[in-house]
Amino acid sequence: MTMENPNFIDEIIEGLIGYRLGGFVYKKFVKEIEFKNNQRILEFGCGGGCLTKHVVKKLDNNSFVTSIDISDFWVNKAKKRLKKYEYINIITGNIYDLDIKEGSFDTVLIHYVLHDIHIADRENIIKTLKDKLKINGKIYIKEPTKESHGIPVSEIRQLMTSNDLEEVRFKNDNKKFFGVYKIYH
Repeated sequence: MTMENPNFIDEIIEGLIGYRLGGFVYKKFVKEIEFKNNQRILEFGCGGGCLTKHVVKKLDNNSFVTSIDISDFWVNKAKKRLKKYEYINIITGNIYDLDIKEGSFDTVLIHYVLHDIHIADRENIIKTLKDKLKINGKIYIKEPTKESHGIPVSEIRQLMTSNDLEEVRFKNDNKKFFGVYKIYH
């Protein structure tokens, strides 16, 4: 799927598989997230809102999700799909340029996004996302790791540790990686 300007096939695949039939994939990721009261969540690369839909269902009335994506198309799709939920703000833009205060989130979610970012930009993306976390905030990440389509596990772990994020737990099955990283100030 192209990130900013999807073609017709990308739209069909995301709508049918991602949003309608792929719920089990997102539910599995959401089960790994530690939810708490008054939680502020930043979803990096929300696409059409497939993951967002499952996250907002787990929130209490005092929690909030900010979902961002660089694509106007996907953000508009997510806004339409998620308009009934009150505790969400969906924004189009680059994480570097958005007016998002540092230290304002308990949790950052990265689900199948980092591997699509140019390798030269990944370090700064993780640093910027880390800066958005509160003390003891966590990053939850799930990425494909196949050589043909993905990001090496060693690179994910290096990106996190080089940004002073401590690995809390991880799983790797040679096709996908899941990790939780915590910030200590």
